[in-house]
Amino acid sequence: MDRLVARGLIRTNTRVTRLSNTLVIVLSAENAMPFPSAASLTNPAIRRIALAEPKTVPAGVYAREFLIAQKLWSAVEPKVIPTANVRAALAAVESGNVEAAIVYKTDARISKKVRVAHEVPLAEGPRIRYPVAVTRDAPNAPAAERFLRFLNSPEADRAFERFGFIVPRSP
Repeated sequence: MDRLVARGLIRTNTRVTRLSNTLVIVLSAENAMPFPSAASLTNPAIRRIALAEPKTVPAGVYAREFLIAQKLWSAVEPKVIPTANVRAALAAVESGNVEAAIVYKTDARISKKVRVAHEVPLAEGPRIRYPVAVTRDAPNAPAAERFLRFLNSPEADRAFERFGFIVPRSP
């Protein structure tokens, strides 16, 4: 969104941060291993950890940033199996190809084959934000503005929260 703003491609007065998300560490639903903190990723029983590509894919970049901030990256980097995206990281745990993955909370909620072993506290995790805005040259700007109003409605809030998104509250 920042690049679109810099290029003058959105109506800046319509831009809002609509949603947020958090990272979670997932294990197979059958894996009852105690997991008190992210440091549990260093446990020898966790041999492989799937991350969306940590150099280029947002979920992987966020996961790497979190692990660096927790001073865990150097210990777990040899275990990291990069995947094409966050859904592939989730699928790697579902299939048993890895013991753990770091994914978005919203993605973890869609799977019956994994359990959330650890949710990254908002204060410790990266700032994951989803902005929305109307484009400057929207072919049907009034419809786009109506849609944006709907996205910012209490009805939409409830739907987003049902799927695990964090809905920022206005002051």
